[in-house]
Amino acid sequence: MLKQLLLVCLCFTCLPVYSTEELQAPLGFEITTGAAAGFVDSKACAVCHNELYQSYQEVGMANSFFPAKVEHALANYNAEPLYQSASQRYYQMQKTDSKIIFKRYQKDADGKLINLFEQRVDWFLGSGNKVRSYLYQTENGQLFLLPIDWYSETGEWQMHPGFEEKDHSGVLREVNRECMFCHNAYPQVEQGSDIAWKPNLFPKNLPHGTGCQRCHGPGAKHIQTALDVESLTDIRNAITNPAKLSNRQRDSVCLQCHLLPSGAIVGQRRFDRPIYSFRPSEFINDYLLHVDVVDAELPKSERFEINHQGYRFLQSPCYLKSEGKLTCISCHNPHKKVTQEERVEHFSAVCKNCHTPHQAIVSEDIKNSKDCTGCHMPKRRTQDVIHAVMTDHRIQVQSASARERLAPMDKVAPKINALDFLLPNLSPKHAEGEIYKAVSVLQSFTSPSMVDKLQVNLLKSGLKEITPWLVLANAQINLKRFQDAEKTLNRALEIEKANPKALQLYGVAMLTQGKVELAESLFKQALVQLPNSADLNFNYGLLQLNNSNYKKAEKRFQKAISQRHNLAIAWYYLGYLANKERLREQAIAHFKRALEIDPSHTRSYIAIAETYIKLGKHEQALRYLIHGRKVAAQPGLILKKLKQLQSRPQ
Repeated sequence: MLKQLLLVCLCFTCLPVYSTEELQAPLGFEITTGAAAGFVDSKACAVCHNELYQSYQEVGMANSFFPAKVEHALANYNAEPLYQSASQRYYQMQKTDSKIIFKRYQKDADGKLINLFEQRVDWFLGSGNKVRSYLYQTENGQLFLLPIDWYSETGEWQMHPGFEEKDHSGVLREVNRECMFCHNAYPQVEQGSDIAWKPNLFPKNLPHGTGCQRCHGPGAKHIQTALDVESLTDIRNAITNPAKLSNRQRDSVCLQCHLLPSGAIVGQRRFDRPIYSFRPSEFINDYLLHVDVVDAELPKSERFEINHQGYRFLQSPCYLKSEGKLTCISCHNPHKKVTQEERVEHFSAVCKNCHTPHQAIVSEDIKNSKDCTGCHMPKRRTQDVIHAVMTDHRIQVQSASARERLAPMDKVAPKINALDFLLPNLSPKHAEGEIYKAVSVLQSFTSPSMVDKLQVNLLKSGLKEITPWLVLANAQINLKRFQDAEKTLNRALEIEKANPKALQLYGVAMLTQGKVELAESLFKQALVQLPNSADLNFNYGLLQLNNSNYKKAEKRFQKAISQRHNLAIAWYYLGYLANKERLREQAIAHFKRALEIDPSHTRSYIAIAETYIKLGKHEQALRYLIHGRKVAAQPGLILKKLKQLQSRPQ
């Protein structure tokens, strides 16, 4: 200890004298402000804790998110394209000298390439120890997930979970702050920008990986206290050491990310808590209300998903009987990766702290009788990510054979017939509790019964948080209950006057009902606060189009795609407007772009065919209609147009 203190003091005596302004950036590392204040780059930790910092770089958490650079391109980029028969699309990742390129395309009736979408990959998501996913970022800062993943254990490209069926979200699945909460450190963003209803926008300069401070808390004060050569006690008190927290607080550090009872329905953060507000030393339930589902066909003891480490561990008799002594860090040193050669001895040693070693009955898949976890915490195939195999953290006496646990499986949607809080005794009761449950469901899918339930309980509770009212209004609009949405949004605006999300939703509800003047007023008010919102500019463009103000509509659609280039519906309307001006080739280019982004968009197939007909290019028109009949969302409309074209003399 004295040697360490002496080394620290010697290091500090060699440092230059900083001005007050420079002290705001200790050792040259900027301090974050805004929504997640007081954090520094994790590299600052290496100044005094270099050994821990360097070993942590081998841990999966340190590599959970980083730029898509070719030198880190773990995968086979020379593999044949992955063909998904359900959507009739081909997927491929390719590597050039300087970038990773995602390609998706289809083939027409003659086997020729059609609807080619190419996108540079901006970010890697996941360490690649099991799976790596790929993201791209639009100009306004939104992140979108690409449909294929690299599965390291099997060495193959496969569809990302949720993209197995025909009607998936393609290249348009947005990555929200809740996802990034566990996959990366907190970014530098403005105060209040991480409130639940705010747009999911991220800076281009994001942190790389889940750094030291997600477990230890903001580090700027700790560094500054050390630079000021304060007492050792003060230096230590300026940072969080999870090992010294109470059991509940200590476990919450790990469970902030490693506890997800159900991937189908995810619990909600408390409405008064911004996304980036959680800090180590808090109890997770005071921040996030986890919900658990009852599967009609699968008991809780058999449900096993990819992020079930904490969920399964908390069910273990060993954990329950230890009364908090057994925890995640009993087995896992978060600073150091256990090598494959060390695994058996390392993890078995933890078991032997409580259990007397015994002669194990070696099964077909356990070759080492000294491997405690091989029998009692076996690897299993996960039910939600069917190409991945994970360690089951529910410590058990007996387990199924490897043949059963690891056998290939088809993904089966859970049969959910009940929902409750994971910690019901510590969660809101009565109307408020029902509001949280209903919002959890509606954030995953629109359920008419849950819309009714949320509406009743919001009126009963008189809750003054705006988020659930906005969720309700959005769901009512999706169900075309526009008059109900109008009432809901009036209540929301009583809670927070001029809330831009409420104004935007209100404008959509009014525009859909033909109340154009009121809709325009609402959109204008919202645009004052969010002038670069792609959604707002698009909706305002629709309003101008409805009023036959074509130039103004075009300007709004162009503004929308300048912020979000993958807004397929905006490209469609630009094609529509180009046709109005008889700019046929330009219209075709816009319709093609819409179909590249969304190959299922029915109106674009019909519009591009009609435009080709006006140019006398009947073969091209037939090509798109014949292809669209197979892949469009509404093939009946395509077939009707195809029959018209085939019966028309050329």
